[in-house]
Order: sequence, then C-alpha cells, then structure tokens
Amino acid sequence: MSQHGDGALGDRSRKTDRATSTSPDPSLEEQAVEAFGIVQRRVDRDVSPERLRGFLQMKTVTPDTILGLLADYGRARGLVMKPQALAPSDVLKEAAPGDLVLLLDSDLGVIENVRTSVLSVRSFRRGEVERMGPDALADSEETVSLLHIEGETPHFLDSEQQSSSGSDVRSAEYIHDPHDHRENIEETFASLLSLLSDEGQDLVTVAVYAAMVAIFSLTVPLASQGIIDSVSLGTFTNQIVVLCAAITLGLLLYGGFDILKYYTVDMLQRRLFASTSMEMAYRLPLMKRSELEGEYGPALVNRFFDVVSMQKSLTKILLDGMVYALIALVSLILLTVYSSLFLIVGLMAVLFTPVLIWGLGRRGLRTSIEQSSFKYATAHWLEALARCQQSFKLNGSPSYVHART
Repeated sequence: MSQHGDGALGDRSRKTDRATSTSPDPSLEEQAVEAFGIVQRRVDRDVSPERLRGFLQMKTVTPDTILGLLADYGRARGLVMKPQALAPSDVLKEAAPGDLVLLLDSDLGVIENVRTSVLSVRSFRRGEVERMGPDALADSEETVSLLHIEGETPHFLDSEQQSSSGSDVRSAEYIHDPHDHRENIEETFASLLSLLSDEGQDLVTVAVYAAMVAIFSLTVPLASQGIIDSVSLGTFTNQIVVLCAAITLGLLLYGGFDILKYYTVDMLQRRLFASTSMEMAYRLPLMKRSELEGEYGPALVNRFFDVVSMQKSLTKILLDGMVYALIALVSLILLTVYSSLFLIVGLMAVLFTPVLIWGLGRRGLRTSIEQSSFKYATAHWLEALARCQQSFKLNGSPSYVHART
C-alpha cells in the first residue's frame, strides 16, 4: 500500500497539468475508441470505431470534455451513460466494473474490479492494471471523473423492462394538458348551436330531404305485401303492374332525395371548414399578447383540427341519425295500424331511448374532451421533437423521449 501511496503523491504533481489542459489530444481520442470497444462488448451493441473517430474529430477533445463527449455519443446510439464527478469517499459506492475513469495523467482507464478499499484500474495508454485507492484518482478539486455505464436504453415497445427498471433516466413526467376542460353539456351544446346558427337554412333542407328519404324507403315493405297476395292467388292483374311501378318510382325518388341530401351535407361541411378557418385567421392577429401568456401559440392552433372531427360527427347525425329516427317514427305509426299492442311496444322503446343515452353516455362528453386533450398534448410534444431534432439527437436520452411519448 505504501507504493500506491507514493505513486499517488507523485501523481498529484500532475493534477494542475490535467486541469489546465485545453488542447486536443489525439492519443486521448484513440483511448476513447478503445474504451468504447469495451463498452460495445459489455452491452453487446455494434459501435463503429470509424464513426466514433469522426465524431471526436469534430469536437474539442480534452481531458475535461472526453467523458461528456463519450456520454453524448453513447446516448445517441441507445446507451445509458452518466458522467459523474464524485468525491473519493463515494467512488467505491458508485463505481462498477466496466466504468470508465479519468486518470491523473490525463489518460483513460477502465475499472476492472472494485474491492473494499481499492480499485483495479487498467490504463488504456500503458495497458497495465494497477490497484489504487480512490484518493489516487482525485484531481486538484478533490473529485474523481467517472463515466458510469448503465447499459442499453430500453426499446419503447418493451413495456415489461420499462416497468421493472428503477433507473432514473427512464423516469419521465408524462405530458398533460394544463387547461381545465370541465365544460358542462349545456355550454358545449350552446357553443355548437352558435356555430351552426348561420347554417339553419341548410339544416332545414337536410331535414326535409331526410324525411322524404325515410318516407320513400317504406315503399318496398308497403307494396310488397300487395304483390305477395296477388302472386299467391296465381292471378296477374293490373294491381301488380301498379305496385311494381310504384316501387320503381319510389326507389328512384328515394335515390334522388338521398343524393340531394348528401350534396347539401357536403356543402355544409365545406362552409363549416371555411368559416372556421376565416374566423381564426381574423382573430389570431388581433389577440392580445397577455392572452397568450404562459401558452405556446402553435400548440393552441392545433385545436383547429377539431373542425374535422365536427365534420365527421355532423355527417353521421345528419345523414344517418336523422334518417333512422324518421324511419323509426314512421314505422311505429304503421305498426299501430296493425295492432294497438305494437303502439305500447313502440312507446316503451321511445321512452327507453333517453334512458339508454343518459345511462351509457353521461360521461361521454368529458371522456371525449380528455381524449382530445391528450391527443393535442401528444401532437405538441412531437412538434417539439421535430423543432429541436438536433438537440434531442445529440443531448437527449432516447429513454426519456420514449417514456414521455
């Protein structure tokens, strides 16, 4: 141990040289390449020495920057590497075999073994393994520069590994929407009606077309009974001709009104999109800066695409919902002609419909708003990744990106 102590005292005379060294050191680059070869074998990851050399040639490689550069290069290739400046008393607790350490002579070394009070360190320049205490590695600031290698970054599909690991680098604060979206149903539908107030004439037109479609859709079931009765008697009468002509005419009118209905709804969708776009283009330049305090404008503008969801929902309501409702109403009226019992069944179905909608969909609005908030928060995060792509590529941890996404 005395020899190691003398060596440590002799090495301390070179601490100032290491602290003040700022010129690039080509030999240090080759040591870094060799060190990454050990890292490659440890984590079973293919790391090209030529790419590492090219990366280091574009940087200023000094003893003070080498560990940070290696950590950046490793993170960009899916490795979890942490440069640390430890007190000598913490080295034995934190260091592990395979970690890289900066020696006092500005060389890189790898820790091969950790014992109770000493470390076995191999120097890449000398190729020798020395046993030394943590104090022998401390620089003029009484710190030991260490690059701790935790392993590979987990794949974003490997949920079991992510959930079982306790690594700090994997933990991330999940994105959330800071706005309060607890609007009640009355306010939401009031906003919708206000938006559609200028389209009242077209809505009435669609309702008329839907009513005609519902009426003519009953042509086949109403006329088919008469045709079946005539055919069953084995007679060919003028009644069959009239009924067939009525069915043909009814189906033609059904198709014509259905086409007009689709055309009107399509025009309604176009005007809804155009009016919303023009309204936002008018309002955005006039907004006060105080209204956007603490907000990111482009992320808020993404909510414009809610109009696309509104177009789809409006189409379903106007094209399908209105037609089905009218068909159900007319069908119930016709059923009452056959028997009063059908009237009771129809009234029960009508009364049960609001209960069904309220029971199953009472939290539907809030859930939809929450889903929309998370979608836009995710879109905002992906935009940030695209905007700061170079920064995330060089300095960001892939595990953090995957966890936050």
